[in-house]
Amino acid sequence: MRQVVDTYNVYKFEELSEEAKKVALGKLYDVNVAFDWWATTYEDLDSQLDIEVESFDLGRGWLTTVEEKFFEKCINQKLVEYFKNSNITIAVSNYEEALKKLDQNTDLQNKYYEDSEKLDTLIDESRELEDNYLDSIARVKLEVEAAIHSILWNEYEYLTSEEAIIETIEANEYEFYKSGIVYI
Repeated sequence: MRQVVDTYNVYKFEELSEEAKKVALGKLYDVNVAFDWWATTYEDLDSQLDIEVESFDLGRGWLTTVEEKFFEKCINQKLVEYFKNSNITIAVSNYEEALKKLDQNTDLQNKYYEDSEKLDTLIDESRELEDNYLDSIARVKLEVEAAIHSILWNEYEYLTSEEAIIETIEANEYEFYKSGIVYI
């Protein structure tokens, strides 16, 4: 049996030539997104707003969906403050107005329970108010999904930027061959 020992010079990122740095960055383009990089954003939304993100797609689908089952209970001022987004502020305001009108209609139905003509009119109005109410929930949900998608997109863009990749390389003290290939 014969034993062969190879000796290589390895370099820190800043010691590489510009061409080798480009190779290194190209090879490590996904170093920050090769895992569940979105998990902290999901956890943040869940802990602060009780919103559960079901899925998202940054590709062609350009889609983010949140858990619909309990979404209505998440519509509150915390939502507005968290996102600081005018579309969400407007949508939440419209939701609150629709809910208020629906509640007022219900109160009037209870008040005029004995007056069948007035009650019929109020019940007809309540159907339209309920539709507006449900539409307002859907609009808030749509705006929140768009805002979450934007957060995830911006996070992905940063994590795959040269700046973030270089930070990861330096923080983890990666070493490279002269060509820019990672030394393992």
